[in-house]
Amino acid sequence: MAKSLYLQTIGGKLDPKIDFLWTGPRVVSRQITVESIKEVTEIVKRPVTIWDNLHANDYDQTRLYLGPYDGRPTELVGQLRGVLTNPNCEFEANFIAMHTLAQWSINSSSKFPASHDDNYMETEGFEDDGEDVAAEKPEKGSKYCPKKALVMAVTDWLPELYKMKKLSGGKPADLETQRGGKPDANHESASSSQMAAAAASGENSRSPESKRRFDPLSVMDVVLLCDLFYLPYEHGPQASQLLQSARWLVSNFKLLADHPGRRFVSRGRIEWYDKAIHFHDCYANLSIVVDRFVNIPNRELLYEMYSYINDMRSNLALVNSYIKWHGIDKPEKEPFKTGEQEPWVHRGGLLAEFRRLLPIERGNDSGKSFDLGPQSYIIRLYLSTDKDEVYSVCTKTFDDRMDASDILGGYPQLAGDLVVGALLKSYAQHCFVIEDEMGLCGFAAVAPSASDYYRLFGDEWMPELRKKYKLTTDTKAGAAMDEPIHRLTLEDVTKRIDSTLPSVAEEILSRYPGFVQVCIVPGRVFSRSVTQTLSKVLGASGLTGFHTLIPIDSHAELEFYYSLGLTDVTESCAGLENWIVLAKSLDA
Repeated sequence: MAKSLYLQTIGGKLDPKIDFLWTGPRVVSRQITVESIKEVTEIVKRPVTIWDNLHANDYDQTRLYLGPYDGRPTELVGQLRGVLTNPNCEFEANFIAMHTLAQWSINSSSKFPASHDDNYMETEGFEDDGEDVAAEKPEKGSKYCPKKALVMAVTDWLPELYKMKKLSGGKPADLETQRGGKPDANHESASSSQMAAAAASGENSRSPESKRRFDPLSVMDVVLLCDLFYLPYEHGPQASQLLQSARWLVSNFKLLADHPGRRFVSRGRIEWYDKAIHFHDCYANLSIVVDRFVNIPNRELLYEMYSYINDMRSNLALVNSYIKWHGIDKPEKEPFKTGEQEPWVHRGGLLAEFRRLLPIERGNDSGKSFDLGPQSYIIRLYLSTDKDEVYSVCTKTFDDRMDASDILGGYPQLAGDLVVGALLKSYAQHCFVIEDEMGLCGFAAVAPSASDYYRLFGDEWMPELRKKYKLTTDTKAGAAMDEPIHRLTLEDVTKRIDSTLPSVAEEILSRYPGFVQVCIVPGRVFSRSVTQTLSKVLGASGLTGFHTLIPIDSHAELEFYYSLGLTDVTESCAGLENWIVLAKSLDA
């Protein structure tokens, strides 16, 4: 700095009455030391005011910063004219940034209750390894501890989450009314708000696991969310441990390889499964915390933070699924990039690092499948609560990619039962849903073994549907359930249910062993990047290829699967009538 002509000119020619703003050694500075401030003060000939970009996220809108004010020793207070913070673009998310900055400036030991001293690391699913606590001991002569400050800030922030706040348009964000109940008179009471919501939604009938998702957020729940969205140059302790665990699992898939002649399960394999179960439990706990967050009455805060938090959960669900599938081949490994580059050099933060664990191409097309920006979408694991929406997608695409609601008439579940019902029942762990900014808009359901699926479909699922849609003795075949007469008749239903899937050639089953059904509501998302993401994940799970069947007269559906990169292999199936076989190879 001493050689900077720019700073020397300011120090020699700028009116002393004009304050000088300083961001530190970088635009987004990880550390600002007392020595550096003394040096710049001497050069510019006035105390500087720090313009602090520590919590600024305008350069990378995939990140949010909920960590404490850190990297600035409290001894700076006497050296500065002041500190201005330039925080997140999301106003409601800046409570912690401003609260911890205030604690830093006050620097009073009475502000930190002793009860917070050790509780920070005693969170569900993680144990302290000693490193973070040692690294965060207050500096000599300093009474400010960032991690204690974070817990203090969260403790004060938590009541704000349970206050009814109007949306920016002025419309009250009434949680109880949205859920079918009446607003509580005491809007600021978290417990009363939860009781009203519970009464309105019949919470007493839920399972204990389901009830946990509707409990109020605890301080440590919010600290977990803060750890996931910490600071530009570091992740919170729990997030770091979660990332470290995922990296270890992905890089040690080789421990699962079978060795001929081995009589006992290796220690490495046992260790891998133990860590995989632990990772799954941690993800499950995070999912519960996100569900609790979604139910906060402060809808303005929820709407500002939801896309970030839901994107993190969705991608962790994908990582969790990939780990559970434990790919046969070791995926390409991209090393963690460290260094003192500005934080916008490697965008995405913790979320991007979890994505790097997945066997997904780093090209532009594959990246689109995870962005949550305008007109983009996410892919996540199917949940049982998604069934109605998945069935709705089937109905909207059942008539050769057109809405069949009018045609189906009195059989609203028929499309879902025929298209995806058997897959959801028996292969739910291999099913994904696709969501855009408007909600669930598609799905991809996979049976790793098509031969097993065909057998299950014919021997178990179709008899179940015949029983579900059986004709009554007082109803004539051919009579329509509803007017007008173009609606699906009972005869049509019987014909569809009595139809069976064709016999696919062994050559097809050998080369393309998986079976897939993909449905996306027309006009909602770009289909090809969906299959690029899906193909990479399926390939890592050991599949060498997959295929699907469509009726020969479904021209729009045929074009849709062509857009997904599948090709027509019907000629390989001699004697196949009324069906087209489309397939995609996943061989490297």
